[in-house]
Parts: sequence; structure tokens; C-alpha cells
Amino acid sequence: MNAFFHFYLTNTSWLGDIATWVSGLGILATFIIGFVQINNERKLRNQKERREQAEHISAFILKETPSKTTVALLNLSSEPIYEAIVSIAVFDTSSASHPTAGSRQYTSFLSIVPPGKSFTHVDGSYHGMSFHPSIEIAFKDVKGKSWIRTGRGVLKEISKSPVSYYKLHHPLTWRLPVHET
Repeated sequence: MNAFFHFYLTNTSWLGDIATWVSGLGILATFIIGFVQINNERKLRNQKERREQAEHISAFILKETPSKTTVALLNLSSEPIYEAIVSIAVFDTSSASHPTAGSRQYTSFLSIVPPGKSFTHVDGSYHGMSFHPSIEIAFKDVKGKSWIRTGRGVLKEISKSPVSYYKLHHPLTWRLPVHET
């Protein structure tokens, strides 16, 4: 063992080899870290681009009467959205358990919603159901991706079209919203 250490301590030519190895490993580590960072940034950019239009879509109750509820739709993107299904939802629970779930009476089917502010109407007779209403909107963006913004404002991508997501059967009464000019 002493001979091993004695050889390396007296023979300094191996030091150049170690320095070369250390610098090579440093370059390799830098390359790997850089590649991982670029890949992570690409994933974040793609996710942001995927959600870009959907993040600019919202809806809210503008006016309630016993017979009719006016819903304002804000499409703050520069492109229209398609197959928008606007529903009265319960603010406190998930969409699957609220009293208006599955009822077309409290739903508006909009074939296209242009950029800007638009309005639609739904039946307002839900007032006797003892819940705090909110609006849920499901739609397709210009890239064909389907989204839902829940009554609590949470945006989620859905794997099905809005019609399939709600398990609706045709024929549906599609219409156009009233667009604010």
C-alpha cells in the first residue's frame, strides 16, 4: 500500500490526468444541468401556451329575476370559443352534486362566443332551492381543447367535449349569445 502512495506522490505526471478528468466531469455536469433546465422551461412554456386562451374565459351572474337569470360571458382572448355550455352551479359543492346538475332548464348552449363581452339567459326559477348560485362554463378553445371553469373559478382541462363531459344527448338547442358592441 505504501508503494502505491509513494508512486503517486513522487510521480506528478498523473496530476494532469486527474485535472483533465475533473474538468471533463464538470463540463458533463454543466451540460446535464443545462439540458434539464431547458427541458423544464420548455414544459412550462408549452403548458402556458396550452392554457393561454382558456385563462381568459369567465362567466358570472349579471342579473337575477324570479323568471330569468342574465349571465355575462367574458372572452378576453382574441379568438372565439366553441360549444360553450353555461350552467347554474352551486358555489359550495362540486358540479356533480348540485340540484341543477343534468337539468337543461338552468343551462344555455352557445355554439360560438366571440371575443369581448356577451350575454345569455337561463331559467331563474332555481331560487327556491336554497343554495348560493354561481356559473359553470365548459367550452372548446380555438385549438379544439376542452375546458371547464367551475363555479368557484377553477380552470380545468377536460378530456371530453363539453357535451360528452355533461353526458348530454342530442338534439341540443344551440344559439348565439347577445354580444355587447
